[in-house]
Amino acid sequence: MLPITPDDEVILVRQFRRPIRRMLTEIPAGVLDRPGEDALACASRELFEETGYRHETIGSLGGIYPPELLRKPFDEMVLAVRAGRVRDATTALALLLADARRASA
Repeated sequence: MLPITPDDEVILVRQFRRPIRRMLTEIPAGVLDRPGEDALACASRELFEETGYRHETIGSLGGIYPPELLRKPFDEMVLAVRAGRVRDATTALALLLADARRASA
C-alpha cells in the first residue's frame, strides 16, 4: 500500500531492521494473518494500526512491517528512489508504480 494524502504527501514509517542493524524508511504494511481477511481489508487495517490514518480509496499495487511515522512529499520520495536513496525494494517499487500510474492518468 502507498498512502498519499490530499496534500500530495506520502505516509511513511521508520523501522529498525535487525538483519542490517539500520533504520529503514518504508511504506506501511503488515502480514495477512487473519482468517478470512482479504489483502485490501488487511491493508486498510494495517494503515490505521500503524499510522492512525484511514483511506478514502484503496486499490492494489501488488503485494511489509509495523513502525515510526514520517510524512514526505510524493515527488521528493520518487526523486529519492531514482537517486538510489530508498533502500527498501518494496517501498521503491510502490513509489515508482504509483508515479507511473499518475503519469498515465
